[in-house]
Amino acid sequence: SPEGTFNAVYSGNEYHCGIQDTGQVECWGRHPFERRDRLIPSDTFRSLALSSERACGLTSSGDLKCWGETSEECFGPGHSGTDFSSEVIEFEVPEGQFLHIDMNRSYGCGVRPSGALECWGCNGYGQSSPPDGTYRAVSTGGSHACAVATDNSVQCWGSNKDGQASPPKGLRVAE
Repeated sequence: SPEGTFNAVYSGNEYHCGIQDTGQVECWGRHPFERRDRLIPSDTFRSLALSSERACGLTSSGDLKCWGETSEECFGPGHSGTDFSSEVIEFEVPEGQFLHIDMNRSYGCGVRPSGALECWGCNGYGQSSPPDGTYRAVSTGGSHACAVATDNSVQCWGSNKDGQASPPKGLRVAE
């Protein structure tokens, strides 16, 4: 297990990553960054979001960086397979700053400083097509997502096969 002081710890599928007090990311467990010394960006980070094969983080300036397995066609140019090269494998994500992000196996979403939502990756169920509005947090599910609006209401979108994109009427999040 890693040594040092961590400001935050995040869980993925069979692995964990933490942000050290220096802002550097350290991962442990059975994770897709087997050669983690060469596959995690050297930027300083303030938050992370992990999925089973990839991770995204917000740098100290709020820029989005994502890395890891990109064999899922929705993530565009990058690396596929498990024969990782000696370089950091980052893949295309929206440019600019974010306040909050969340990641799932096939897509991710984030809240911009303006409160607008932006998603990237697969969109087979509309999960990467968020509603307009101003938001303060977002959470991604398998093929759906929900966000907390600035008025504390909850908005969801994407697959609604089992009612997962239909929050109860009047649902509000406490401040």
